[in-house]
Amino acid sequence: MRICRFTIWAGAALLTSGLLAGCSSDNSAIEAKSITEAIGGGSASAAPASIAVAYESMLYAKYSDRYAWESLPADRRLDDGLRTAYERYRKSVPGGFLVKEDADYYFICVSVGRKLSASEGFEIEAVRLSEAAPEGRPLLTIAVKPRDNEPVPDGSAGDVFVTSLIRISKKALPDRVDIADLSMVGA
Repeated sequence: MRICRFTIWAGAALLTSGLLAGCSSDNSAIEAKSITEAIGGGSASAAPASIAVAYESMLYAKYSDRYAWESLPADRRLDDGLRTAYERYRKSVPGGFLVKEDADYYFICVSVGRKLSASEGFEIEAVRLSEAAPEGRPLLTIAVKPRDNEPVPDGSAGDVFVTSLIRISKKALPDRVDIADLSMVGA
């Protein structure tokens, strides 16, 4: 019986030390199209050498458990596939997310996450492409700033998730750059 207890104790000690040492695996085959990073308190001028990137606002939305509010320019229409892809990010943590890419455009969801009041929101200050990024890994930085006292539709109170969908033309990017990484600063 002593040997059995010792064997169980030794096995448990070995397992515990293995867990404490940590484990690693090679996930290099699973590389995401974009890396999202939310950095609080930055500004558009914080980026070193960068160039401005033109973008178009496609949709601005607020979602809660009780309602959804969207502002869509009159001349815009989202196809069902794009809307479905975008809605996956409607309760996202703060950051920028590549929603869809086609031959002509990148569609990006910008999220500031959860706000405590429906009157809180954000606006995009700038979208910039870093010239200092490593070759083949251009970094697109989206700078946002908070907005207070936004109009609130009747019955739209309480906490909300605030997002925006923007579109960037590939033709507007230098040398047809392929965006690999996204970063958001502010809000």
